[in-house]
Amino acid sequence: MSAATSVLVATSTDGLPARARAQLAESEVGGMAAVLLIRSIYMSIFVIASTMGTAVAQQCREPAMVRAIGARPRQVRRAVAGQALAASVPAALLGCLLGGFLARVWCAGMKEHGLLPREVVFHPAWLALPVRPGVAVVTSPLAALLSSLRFSLLRPARALAEAAAGRRHPATGLPVRAVMRRRAITVVGAA
Repeated sequence: MSAATSVLVATSTDGLPARARAQLAESEVGGMAAVLLIRSIYMSIFVIASTMGTAVAQQCREPAMVRAIGARPRQVRRAVAGQALAASVPAALLGCLLGGFLARVWCAGMKEHGLLPREVVFHPAWLALPVRPGVAVVTSPLAALLSSLRFSLLRPARALAEAAAGRRHPATGLPVRAVMRRRAITVVGAA
């Protein structure tokens, strides 16, 4: 996100000669950067949400044990959201730094290939700083809360039983891993 935002800001036509503005309009790099920005926000939300869902599902024993010793469902959800928040802040900051570096490389590459005029000067977009952490810091705890909701509402004994047995496929009643293994063997055998 920070790379696309930086390129979007760098391709503004402020202070550029008419020839450079015409080259920018012809190559439509600003439109490409805007599409990439929207797409990266969209993909970040889904990747973060699915990652948090998987992480919470794999840690089902810990919330079950905490529920068994008397924690309330709200306390379990708050703990899961806190873990997600603690992981999302450093990841978002690292993403901003890496995105700023990659934006500079991206602009240099576009100048070499003639998509950007030589007059365009790259400046990191400070607008990207709140966007990336904002998406990560809001999406991670929200996805963790939603993922932990069902498990936190189970009675402690039921939560421990499910954690010990693993998740079951709703149609077959078999463990989810066994169903996925059977499907993979079927696909490989069919090929």
